[in-house]
Amino acid sequence: MVPLATVAFGYLMEEAGFIPAMLVLVPFAAAAGREFKLTEIALLTVGLTILCTLMFIKGLGLPYPLIKGLWGY
Repeated sequence: MVPLATVAFGYLMEEAGFIPAMLVLVPFAAAAGREFKLTEIALLTVGLTILCTLMFIKGLGLPYPLIKGLWGY
C-alpha cells in the first residue's frame, strides 16, 4: 500500500494539487498498518494536510498549487 500511496500522491500532485494529493496519501499509507480506525485516520489526514500545507507551501514557499484550478499558482 505504501508504494501505491506514493505513486498516487505523485500523480495527484500534477493533476489535482497538493491538498487532494495529501488527502489521498495519508489514508492509503495508513491502510498498510494493522490497525485502521477510520476516525483516527480522518483526524490524522486533516491534521497532516494542514500542517504540511503550512510548512511546505507557506513556510518554505514551494510553488505547488493547493488545488489545481482553484488555489495556487
